[in-house]
Amino acid sequence: MKNCDFRDVSFVVNARTKSTRIENKILRPFSDDGLCLLEIALNRLASIDGYPCYLAAVDKEIIELYEQKYSDTNIILLKRDKDSVKKGVHPYNVSFKHYGDVSTPYVMPVNACFPFVRAETYIEAAEYFKASDFKTMTSVKSSKNIFYDKLFNMVNGTSGPINTQRKESVYEMAHVFHVFDVKSFMETGEFWDNEPLNPGFYIMENPVENIDIDEPLDFIMAQQLYNFCGGDITKLTL
Repeated sequence: MKNCDFRDVSFVVNARTKSTRIENKILRPFSDDGLCLLEIALNRLASIDGYPCYLAAVDKEIIELYEQKYSDTNIILLKRDKDSVKKGVHPYNVSFKHYGDVSTPYVMPVNACFPFVRAETYIEAAEYFKASDFKTMTSVKSSKNIFYDKLFNMVNGTSGPINTQRKESVYEMAHVFHVFDVKSFMETGEFWDNEPLNPGFYIMENPVENIDIDEPLDFIMAQQLYNFCGGDITKLTL
């Protein structure tokens, strides 16, 4: 393990209005007090000291929200190119060209569609990365379940009694955040090359922090849970 300055990592929230599965997902009211998912994410970043924090956006509504509520905070606005949010699949270094404008060699995009992630988790993950030998890092969640491919072949484990209490775990990408080298990303258009330590894993232990809003039902259930606990997952007993 090696010691590195934590300021070498920047946190970035990427935001756009053109979500397809949930209309205007990032800006529609989510909490009882009228906060949207983007505001919940930006409030987390605004509470963080010592790390560069950014909002990357091109949509007028998002930029107006930033100017009204966050322009006087520690969060810096990154203007995205219009081409980066056009419909369709684009190379990563087109969609995320703005990463080249951050002030640090590493960037940690954080996903605003995870309303229960604590700011402390972002900090702990950044410090974990900086103290590691990982070239890049991604958030994962562990599972002891058994998986099959489309030909009904068991992907992990061995044949025999079905037992999900096995010692061996597999790891699923959680998509809560990644950490990667900006220069390498801009040159190759890839976050990592899947060689050893590239990426390394940060295991998300709390299942509530892993709640992702992708589909309309996700939004409804997460909204109910968020309002039940007031956004404070420490009030939940699992």
